[in-house]
Amino acid sequence: MENLSKEELVRKIIELEEENRRLKRKKNRKTRKPIKTTKKEIVNYWSGIEDECVLSVDWAEAEERCWRCGYKARLQRCHIIPDSLGGRDEPSNLVLLCERCHIDAPNIESKSFMWDWIRANGTSFYDTFWETRGAKEYEFIYKKSFGQELEERDMLSPRDLERFVTIPMVRSVNHFAHPWKNDSTNAGLLRMRLEEYDKKYGKRKAKTDNIRKKEQKFDSLVGSLCWIAKKYGFNVWEGRTKNPFSMVLSCFIDRQRQLAISIKLDRQNCYKACFTKETNPNRITVKEYDINLGTEKKAVEEFVENEMEKFCNKNGRPTEQRYVFTINPIYHLREE
Repeated sequence: MENLSKEELVRKIIELEEENRRLKRKKNRKTRKPIKTTKKEIVNYWSGIEDECVLSVDWAEAEERCWRCGYKARLQRCHIIPDSLGGRDEPSNLVLLCERCHIDAPNIESKSFMWDWIRANGTSFYDTFWETRGAKEYEFIYKKSFGQELEERDMLSPRDLERFVTIPMVRSVNHFAHPWKNDSTNAGLLRMRLEEYDKKYGKRKAKTDNIRKKEQKFDSLVGSLCWIAKKYGFNVWEGRTKNPFSMVLSCFIDRQRQLAISIKLDRQNCYKACFTKETNPNRITVKEYDINLGTEKKAVEEFVENEMEKFCNKNGRPTEQRYVFTINPIYHLREE
């Protein structure tokens, strides 16, 4: 030790402290009894008591998604009343959380606070919780919400946001010994992507009211057609810059049993359709749309559903959708 430099000595002390902590954790693991209650027993118990409304997870997926953040992860059994405070190993005293949320979970002698905490953190969509936390951290730092930043840049629709997310992700790393990005890192990533967006699109003109109305009109149709497609097991693919305001709804059972319907909103705000073998709307030319459907969304919905119904009655209904590619990710298929 006497021959070590100051820097080497500090490093050695840090290593010894870490080794001491590791041995203490190992000792605690040995003295603590293993939890015998299964994850299935925990889900079965709480699904019959707690309403999944405003939770971050559906009960059908509660064995694989964290009850607090909703992400698919390896779940840990977390005591409501801690084991060290006399909490029992039984379904009524356990919930399922990912490692990250387990670390954040309350450790108090209360039967109700855990559920208050889980519900207060509820999110409507899977895989958005930590990004939302990053946005809240952004607002705390800059005294302005990230939504306000987007509005100031005329990013008001999913189409605008798609342009934003195509900005290459800037470099970042996870904190040492943690397999995730913390809230401040996520906030910093948002800031840096805004700066890159401003460099690339800062002089872009705001969209006109007519363009905004057209976007809203077509986006509304996309939403309703996605639900119809889900009902009949059809795939969905929405066009981008090469063929904007277009989409293809398709089904392929075999070469003799296939159907693809493409819908487009043209420059006169009229809906047109065509039958095609092409599933990617970006490869369909304007001239191919030879069926006029008028200007009303209902007429398009009726046309599409009627064609799908006829196809399924004749050929059978697909068991499931294979893909849903839309500008608004809310309609995308969840991971199986």
